[in-house]
Amino acid sequence: MLNYLHKGDSKIGLVNTKIREKDVLDTLLHPENGITVEKKQSLYKLLNVAKEEKIKYLIFPEFYMPALWLNDIGEFAKKSGITIISGLQYITCNKNAYNIICILASTCGKSFFKNIIPFFREKNYYAPDEKLELAALGYNCFNPQETKYYLLSDQNVSFSTILCFEFTDIASRAIMKGDLDFLCVPQLNRDTNYFSSIVESAARDLHTLVVQANTSIYGDSRITGPYKTDYKDVLKIKGGENELLIVGKLKIKELQEFREKYYVEYEKQVQKCMDCKKIHSIEQMDRYCRKCKNKKNKGKFKGLPPNWR
Repeated sequence: MLNYLHKGDSKIGLVNTKIREKDVLDTLLHPENGITVEKKQSLYKLLNVAKEEKIKYLIFPEFYMPALWLNDIGEFAKKSGITIISGLQYITCNKNAYNIICILASTCGKSFFKNIIPFFREKNYYAPDEKLELAALGYNCFNPQETKYYLLSDQNVSFSTILCFEFTDIASRAIMKGDLDFLCVPQLNRDTNYFSSIVESAARDLHTLVVQANTSIYGDSRITGPYKTDYKDVLKIKGGENELLIVGKLKIKELQEFREKYYVEYEKQVQKCMDCKKIHSIEQMDRYCRKCKNKKNKGKFKGLPPNWR
């Protein structure tokens, strides 16, 4: 656990860009194709917009970032105070392929000291189709023997990452329950209907904000919170020919305050219901309870799930 984040609500940037499976595999065989001048110019346009918008977190999809550019991107993160999260293009060694997720965590706070702490980990669970495609090109990939996730926190704001197919593992999601303010999910995923169900379930089961970054070809890049249906999507996007940055706001303080008060307020409401003398029949419940001014949780949040913490 790393303590470094700032207090309050946070602006987050989702990168909406085209990433194709064939291009991902092409850069595996020909790495130079993934580090073109045009791609780097496009990346720096996104970074400059992120800086202008004063966002705090910048999320790219799976397979976006070339490892060769991490030094330059790290310098940007250090100077700007923006934490960058991205999937890396495949890294290979001795016919083994590695799918890596990277966090360049900014340590820029109220002081003048600026730095980053980089975190790297391999994908814990490779997708079946991913293994088959790599095998067809003569590359092996193996699930790590030890499952690993990072939780980054300063006791005020905490987040973690889960990479594409890992998100389908209920145990991986469950270990984060009660510990997260938001969860970042970079991916290259065509099965958006399946993942949409997981996003909405995770947002409520973990009672957290889920930030999903997918290729614009398949879409469903979004920020979804533990809110009632009318409020659940903070933003959601698909498509577009040009690369662009979508900015959303993570209302973390509001989320934390709701959690802190939820059980206390709920028990107060139960006691008020116990003390109520108006109800003597089922018909009176329909008449009075629906209009009761004492009822809490009339806002946008869904209540905490059982055994949340």
